[in-house]
Amino acid sequence: MNRNKKKHEDYLFWQNKIMKDYPLWLGSFDGNSITSKSVIVYTGILDYEKDIMKCGWASYPDIYTLLGFIMHVFLPASFYTWFSRDSKGFFTPVSTFNVVADNVKKTSKNPNNNLITRMERAHDFLNSLWKYDEQITFEKLQKFTEDFNLMWDEGPCKKLFIRVFDNPDTIFDFIKNSINCEFEEVIEEEIEMSLNDLEFMCSNVLKEPLLNKLFINILNTKMPIMF
Repeated sequence: MNRNKKKHEDYLFWQNKIMKDYPLWLGSFDGNSITSKSVIVYTGILDYEKDIMKCGWASYPDIYTLLGFIMHVFLPASFYTWFSRDSKGFFTPVSTFNVVADNVKKTSKNPNNNLITRMERAHDFLNSLWKYDEQITFEKLQKFTEDFNLMWDEGPCKKLFIRVFDNPDTIFDFIKNSINCEFEEVIEEEIEMSLNDLEFMCSNVLKEPLLNKLFINILNTKMPIMF
C-alpha cells in the first residue's frame, strides 16, 4: 500500500482535521487544484425534524483521499444524524464509525436495528475498498453511492445523499437532471447562469486555471441544493 493511501485510511489523520475544524465538506481539499486524478463529491444530509440541511460540493485530489472522507467523516456524521434522535443540530463526530455506532446504540431509546445493521454493512464495504486500484475503487464507490442514496431516502424531510464524479464533464448532466424540469429557462433561473455557460464551465475546468480555482466555489454558491 502506498504511503498516501495508508495515510488517508488512518482515522487519526481525519480526527486531526475534524478537531482543527478543517473545511472537509466544502471546497478544495488542502487547496489543491482539480486535476485528472481528482474526484469531486456532492454530499447532502437532510433532517427536517432536527433542522439540519448540510450539503455542498468538495474536490479531493484522488479517490483514496475521498474514500477516507466518506468512511471517516461522512458516514459517522450520517449515522449520528440519522439514529441519534435526541441530538440537535448538525455534528461531525470526533470518533471512529464503530465508536459512534456503539454509543448511539447504547443511548437510543428505540433503535432500528435493521437500519443500523445496513449502515454498519456500508461501513464494512467502504473499508474493503482500500485493497483495490484507483479505477476499480471508483467504480465500486460509484455503485455504492447509487445504492446508498436509494436506501437512505425518506422523501423531502429526511435523506442522506452522496454522488462522486471522476470528471467535471459529468457534473453538467447531474445538475441539469437534478433540477428535473423540461424548461431550460427554469433551470437557468435556478442555477443563475445559462446552460451553455454551465456546460462550458464543466468542460473546461482542467484547461482554464482561473475556472479551475473558482469551480467548486461557484457550485457551492449557485448550486448548493441538488438532492
